[in-house]
Parts: sequence; C-alpha cells; structure tokens
Amino acid sequence: MKIKIILISAFILLCGMLKAQQEIQLYGKGGYSGLQYKSEQVAVKNKLSGGLGIGYTYFLNSKWGINTGLEVDFYSTDAESDGLAGRYTETYSDDTRTEEMYFNSSYTNYKETQHVTCLSIPIRIQYQLPVSETTTFYAVPGIKLGFAISGKYDLAAAKLTTWGEFPETLQQFYNMPEHGFTAINNVSSSDDLSFGLNLALSVETGLKWKLSDKLSLYTGLYIDYGLSDVSPGKKDVSLVNYNNNEPYKLKTNSLLTAKQGEKAYVDKVNLLSAGVTVKLAFGI
Repeated sequence: MKIKIILISAFILLCGMLKAQQEIQLYGKGGYSGLQYKSEQVAVKNKLSGGLGIGYTYFLNSKWGINTGLEVDFYSTDAESDGLAGRYTETYSDDTRTEEMYFNSSYTNYKETQHVTCLSIPIRIQYQLPVSETTTFYAVPGIKLGFAISGKYDLAAAKLTTWGEFPETLQQFYNMPEHGFTAINNVSSSDDLSFGLNLALSVETGLKWKLSDKLSLYTGLYIDYGLSDVSPGKKDVSLVNYNNNEPYKLKTNSLLTAKQGEKAYVDKVNLLSAGVTVKLAFGI
C-alpha cells in the first residue's frame, strides 16, 4: 500500500513538472570585469571582459522561478608602476666565500596583466512581473560558485636591474651578469596561476521581451561581487628570485604571489564583474 502511494505521488509530481513552465537560456554578457585588490606599489586597472553561458529556469508559478545553469566567466586586470622594487635575504656562495646578502631588484615601467577564467554555477531565484502584453520586468538574485579552470599572468617592463648588497663587508655589486647582478632591457615573462574557489553574490535585472509563445529575449544589467579570497597560492617568493646554482638565470614572479620582506604586495584578491547581459530563452 505504501509503495502504491509513493508511486502515485511521484507520478503526480512528475506530471506537475511537465506542465510547469520551464526555460532554457543561451546568453552572453560583458562589461567591467577583473580582479579586485589593493597594493601600495601599483595602480590596478580592470579591463573589459565578460562571459557566456546556458541557463535553466523552473517556474513555480507565473512570478517565481528557480534559476541555475553553467557559464564561463572571464576576468582580466592590469597592474602598473613606473618603478617597482623587491628585496629579500639570500645566501650567496661561490668558490671564495659563502655570505648572507640582500638581493635587490628594481623594475622600470612595470606592467603585469592577470587573467582568470572561471566555470561558474549560479543558484538563484527569478522574479518576474508583466508590465505589458509583451514586456516583463525580471530580477534574479542569488549566488554563484566559480571554479578557476585557468589562470595566467603576463609581465613586461622596460628594464630590470638587480644587485647584491653584503651587510658584513658593506659591499654592493652591480654589472656582474654571471653572478646574477645585471641590467636587462625589455623584460617579459609569463606563467600559470592557480586561483581559489570564487563565491559571489549575483544580481541581474532588466526586461524580458516576448517574441513568440516559446521564444523570449532578455536584456538586462548584472553584477557578480566576489566574497571569497581567490589569491593564487602562498605568498612566499620575492618579485625576482636569485638562483644560487645558476645565478645568471633569474626567476621572475607574479605580483600576486610575491612578498617584500614579510609583507605581501597584495593582501587578498576578489573577483568582480558588472555590465550588460543578453539572453535568448526557449520555453519547454
């Protein structure tokens, strides 16, 4: 008897879901999108970017629905400085001595561009209210979970100068490339970055235009405000690292992973995206 009741209830629920209004949405969005962080050493400039996605809305009634889907979000930011310096303690060793030194680095006209691509899952509530026979106001508040599927930085500078400072002997060494103390023009490098999970508040609002019984067009504004720190890994390297085994091979690092002494260049990183969105919705 209990099994029959469960089966009948499941059948009724399935029939209700089949009769309920549902939508599949294909959409694109674009605007102000980048990494949000503060640094005393650089000017941070976010760039134009956006995203693409496929959405699904299950309407509970004529006004309320549950929205989810899958989207790819792109973020891009420039960090610039006329002069950016680094300094940390390193052990210098050659055939004649082993001694503690300060390894110094200085960039001229420094620019680093950081890129993040996230695969995001929205979990939101959709509210809509007709304003005419063919036009409906809508609002979609909720959250998004973003998983970084790629991260990268590109670094460029007019010049990189490095030198060694030995506190015990009060000596400073320049222009010794074979020992890692050098001056290099037109420096460039790039490498991957591993960003953390992005939890964001998400709000979208605008107008829904009825094109036919099964086809609608959404036009709106959106903002995704990241709540979590997505900083890529530990900040445990210098801006430029000295290689004691091969001093002429200097290792450059991203501003996001570097520190100056005990203080990181960048404390925390959040993602922010805001702009316009356009959706084509298919009723099912």
